[in-house]
Amino acid sequence: AEGVAARQRYREALAKAARFRSDPLLMGYLLDGQLGWWDEGLFLHAFRRPATDPLKATLLTLLDRTYRGDLRALLDDVVLEPAPKAWQDLAGAARRSEFRPGHRPLLVEAYVGRIAEGFYRTATEEIRKADPDHLIFSDRYGSFYSQPVVRAAGRYVDAIATAYDSPTADGFAEPSYFETLAKLSGKPVLVAETYFAAADNRSGDRNTRGPYQTVGTQAERAAGAAELLRQIARFPFTVGAHWFQWADQPPSSPGGEDFNMGLVDLKDQPYEELTDALTRANGDLATLHGTWPGRDGRVRP
Repeated sequence: AEGVAARQRYREALAKAARFRSDPLLMGYLLDGQLGWWDEGLFLHAFRRPATDPLKATLLTLLDRTYRGDLRALLDDVVLEPAPKAWQDLAGAARRSEFRPGHRPLLVEAYVGRIAEGFYRTATEEIRKADPDHLIFSDRYGSFYSQPVVRAAGRYVDAIATAYDSPTADGFAEPSYFETLAKLSGKPVLVAETYFAAADNRSGDRNTRGPYQTVGTQAERAAGAAELLRQIARFPFTVGAHWFQWADQPPSSPGGEDFNMGLVDLKDQPYEELTDALTRANGDLATLHGTWPGRDGRVRP
């Protein structure tokens, strides 16, 4: 039932996008925004679902295969309330589910991988029926990723999409993040969202509603953003980077993040230090691409 509903949702969305099918400026489709893919959370959440839920059905199948009906072994790993008295009681919806301290079964990865496999297979099948001529990117990973999810995605999508926020103000891009993402998936990586903010901005943004990289001045913002773009370009497995976003977030927006993320301010005036720095960096990308000296110190082709 869940698979049927998912297919219908994609068909409806693709019907709205049909006019873009022949657009030469269209690169492709992101499967979704930041879905999360929290391994432990997905696994434990399934215990709290009713037996009719497809996620619960997948979990029960894997539990049967792994624990072979040994309820005591399962309860050594997972605390459930109400506590099941027999194996068949697992079909009921638990009010509480959590791991016992020091216990996290490898079944977590198997479960999340199974769910991800179904998601990517269903989504890519529907998109390719509607538009076989454009690329399909994964959902946009939120500057982290689950290994079984990335492996599943790599079997279906053309490229992996991820957000990436530099962990440092100077624009450092962590090589292990991108290298591991590319190796797990076997696919190139698109940075589908990156950003820098500054305390000194013309929109009155206070930059307080999120964990995003924030510096003091627009000059520091421009330098950090341009360096991040150059570092991303050096990896042989990256294929592009998308700035988030065009305009600053309004400080008064209900529920907004209130961040100076724009290339322009709220009056549509460009932050010229930033746009000039990104323009210069963009001119260097073809020369920089693939020049990251990998673990052995050799420049990658």
